[in-house]
Amino acid sequence: MQNPAQAKASTGKQKGAVQQRLFLKSISERQDGRR
Repeated sequence: MQNPAQAKASTGKQKGAVQQRLFLKSISERQDGRR
């Protein structure tokens, strides 16, 4: 069984990856609008 600290770290990592993906997506959409 994972200890709470490890579980928290893994969920935090997943959240960070999702936010980064949304961030990159918004940037690429903005660049598409500029074209």
